[in-house]
Amino acid sequence: MDMTNLRDWCNPGLLHRNRLPSRTPFIPYPTEAMAAEELRAASPYYKSLNGEWNFKWLPRPDAAPDNFGDAAFDLSGWDRIDVPSCWQMTYKYDLPIYTNVNYPIPLDPPFVPDENPTGLYVRDFTLPATFAGRRTHIRFEGVDSAFYVYVNGVEIGYSKGAHMPSEFDLTEHLIPGRNRIALKVLKFSDGTYLEDQDMWRMGGLWREVYLLSFGAVSFADINLRGDVDDAYSTGLLKCSVALRGASGEYTLKARLYDPAGELFCEGEYPAAETVAFSMQVPEALLWSAEVPNLYRLSLTVCKDSEVVEAISSDVGFRRIEIKKGVFMINGRAVKLYGVNRHDTNPDTGHTVSMEDMTRDLVEMRRHNINAIRTSHYINDPRFLTLCDRYGFYVIDECDIETHGDQNLMLPDPEDPTKLVKTTISALPMYASSYVDRAERMYLRDKNHPCIIMWSLGNESSEGKNHELMAEYLHRVDDRPVHYERAYDAPYLDVVSRMYTHYKDVPAECKKAGNRPFFLCEYTHAMGNSNGDVMDYIRVINAIPNMMGACVWEWADHGLRIDLPDGRKGFAYGGDFGDKPNDGNFCVDGLVSPDREARSGLLEVKKAYEPVFAEDLDADAGTVYIRNRYVFSDLSHLAAHWTVTENGMIIAQGIIPSLSVPAGRRRKFDLGFEMPEGRPGCEYFLDISFTLNHDLWFEDRGYEIGHTQFALQPKVTLPGFPAPTGEAPTTHVDGDRFVITLGDTSYAFSLDTGLPCSIEFEGKELLASPFRFNVWRAPIDNDVFVSKEWYREHLEDYTSRLNSFAFLGKKDRVIVSGSFTLGAHTRMPLLRAAAEWEISSAGMSCRIDVDRLADMYTIPRFGFEVLLAPGIDNVEWFGKGFHENYLDKCHSATVGRYTAKVAEMTEHYIFPQENGTRSDVRFAGITAKSGIGLAILGDPRFCFSTHHYTTDDFFKAKHDHELVARQETCLNIDYSQHGIGSGSCGPRADRPYVLDEEHFCFKFRICPYAAEDISLDMLFAAGK
Repeated sequence: MDMTNLRDWCNPGLLHRNRLPSRTPFIPYPTEAMAAEELRAASPYYKSLNGEWNFKWLPRPDAAPDNFGDAAFDLSGWDRIDVPSCWQMTYKYDLPIYTNVNYPIPLDPPFVPDENPTGLYVRDFTLPATFAGRRTHIRFEGVDSAFYVYVNGVEIGYSKGAHMPSEFDLTEHLIPGRNRIALKVLKFSDGTYLEDQDMWRMGGLWREVYLLSFGAVSFADINLRGDVDDAYSTGLLKCSVALRGASGEYTLKARLYDPAGELFCEGEYPAAETVAFSMQVPEALLWSAEVPNLYRLSLTVCKDSEVVEAISSDVGFRRIEIKKGVFMINGRAVKLYGVNRHDTNPDTGHTVSMEDMTRDLVEMRRHNINAIRTSHYINDPRFLTLCDRYGFYVIDECDIETHGDQNLMLPDPEDPTKLVKTTISALPMYASSYVDRAERMYLRDKNHPCIIMWSLGNESSEGKNHELMAEYLHRVDDRPVHYERAYDAPYLDVVSRMYTHYKDVPAECKKAGNRPFFLCEYTHAMGNSNGDVMDYIRVINAIPNMMGACVWEWADHGLRIDLPDGRKGFAYGGDFGDKPNDGNFCVDGLVSPDREARSGLLEVKKAYEPVFAEDLDADAGTVYIRNRYVFSDLSHLAAHWTVTENGMIIAQGIIPSLSVPAGRRRKFDLGFEMPEGRPGCEYFLDISFTLNHDLWFEDRGYEIGHTQFALQPKVTLPGFPAPTGEAPTTHVDGDRFVITLGDTSYAFSLDTGLPCSIEFEGKELLASPFRFNVWRAPIDNDVFVSKEWYREHLEDYTSRLNSFAFLGKKDRVIVSGSFTLGAHTRMPLLRAAAEWEISSAGMSCRIDVDRLADMYTIPRFGFEVLLAPGIDNVEWFGKGFHENYLDKCHSATVGRYTAKVAEMTEHYIFPQENGTRSDVRFAGITAKSGIGLAILGDPRFCFSTHHYTTDDFFKAKHDHELVARQETCLNIDYSQHGIGSGSCGPRADRPYVLDEEHFCFKFRICPYAAEDISLDMLFAAGK
């Protein structure tokens, strides 16, 4: 293609105009002490241009006045906009567009539409007096997507790359005092074809903008490498410093301070264009994510012992190696327990603050995450500094994704009359753009010890351009290179895949041979998800060359919006009329947009936990504690153990010292005795591992890990007394069959054969009759399996009563019925035979179910019923506290829990099945008076309580559309189809699906007054 007459923003061969070479970001200071404090705002050589700018939005770039950047240009009538920000987040200009794969423009590289939203930015500033006589640079940390820079009406340069830094020298065009800076920012450019990431598409000055002042002799760049010798003992610092204007009368002084801040060594070197030196640190304190030891290198340029300019940089000593396919840091095999992270904030879009970044890292560490893939672009440089200091392994990903080019057809170079299928990654006209982005990533981020691997981008097919990127990175650096779409290409050091089923991981690891295998995305966290994470982690930990995996993804991308009634809500794709859009596929995180933890994050925390107990000898009272850290002992943790009876503590103690070396285990004597058991009671030993002192991410007492053991004592003590029996009476009342025992009555509908009323002490407990429930509001992970459910019309199923009978005995009444469940057009789904036994112990149900339809799985089986308003206090003995399911239960321990019904609902942005508690022995839902309903397992059941019905969740498209009912909706379930992570990954595994041809569900319901009798007594009475 002839690119000589292309517009700048449609010319992939034009990488920039007058942009300075990429470099490590640093702030110059006048003294070593100021550089050490890193208060950049205090530097006389730094000036932030963040804040309010004048702004004009235009539908196309050629609508911009030629002289809009002139000092005399009239800005009256222009709007004001915050910088940094995305202009779409004002909800006044343009539309936020959420699309995953599809481009928001026609697929016609390198061209973009003439209708190309454009933002004009203008700001006046006063050049600080401290900048006088020095060179002044302006640095943009990120502008989406291409832009022109003007100073006092003069065009300075042009750059592109939405997530890449750009720096320009303004010196020749500045004047003392007041100056005007102006930008023309284009939303679309030829670079847009490389920026097709799964995210909201936005534009503007979305990262920081600032000025820097440099003297005639100043730092230009710094290249640090903190290595370790082969014995992993002596640190080896290699440093190359690029200087501007240096001559023989200047010297470079280097001082290295240890992690305690003490001067360790220093050196002085003649200044030159490039100064290279090295330092050795015997018995170095090494850097890892677990123990992020950082030294500090102070560099000063001096003339006659007077400091001309000073900078400072963290140094981490660590060695990254791959040996026999095993990924190693400092000579030890390391597993990456990771997440993928976007820059996202519900109020500011892609613009994130230091507080946002810090909060993300705090929450990650609280949940045992040790690795981050910067999906799918380089993050703010300050984020990497935080990762260095707090301790996270980072896969630094280049700003390249061309996912939407899958249907690209271009003329065949050998026969232009024919079209051939190709990809942008294979186009020679984009080769320089690919390498440019790899180079800018490396040169900006090269000095961070947290970066353990480079990524060539994401979902961009595979082509020659990737090979060129890898060649560049291998030439300048020794860290591994990965790229998932190239899989096992010879130019990669790590073999990567996405969403491989955990059962297939061992075969993939074997195929990888002497290279590590890495799941750069797995266990897709969309909505109620992550039911498979523990299965993955078991495989990851078992295979030496399986280096780890990163959850997709960290945070939901919902944007906060104002609702007509004054409330706030979260929007997803399509809510702004944006086209194309991929709906709610952007709300797929472990945390909500405002960083509230989802239950999936708790499951991840459990799977990633670095400490646990194993091999309990209950008779001896001993247990082994396993330390899964690679470099740390357990001295920062305390352990507290409890023995519970039906969830109530009956014994407890502490382990005073957890001295367990990294990667080892040790036997501990807990000093507890096996309890004497009682009928109807269960006993558990729980060991909680908590911080024994405050750390940067959480206070003392915070739980890092937890292990629960079921105890099996011999039953030697009497159980709870059984309730006194009394004779029931029966009568038919219209269309109801009524059974009365004292102050309790039960009624069955003669039309449905199911309970329709339970009265206790004169109070009606039900607000609706019982109904069979085989449906759930599909979770995002049901996207494929639900097609079968919809084909069978399960959302519209009905129940037909085939037979109904009752039999009275001396102290009980037995009601029986047979039922057929099915939906219109289809053959029946289930046939059920139910028997209800009503006595002073309550109403016992046994239901035998045969599946008639040939289906892979059904959503659930159980009953749904509305309880009377005010019955909203919940107590249960089972797994909790948070929601849990058949395959999403490892983080939930069996215990005694209480909650309000409103607390039992998990508010996913896209409403779906939620809030179920599984493996429940008994539960009670009561009113403020203490009167309510007990559900007693025979032996176990699942349940949920909400102020919404299944149908409410099913019909709503946003959480804010749900209207809470006065009543409590109670679901009593035999089981549900598993959770998995199938919205973008394998479907739920066979052990977790509800596919039984026949099953029997038994439980008991009993009205009760909590002040008169406990749930334990009610439960034991039926044993």
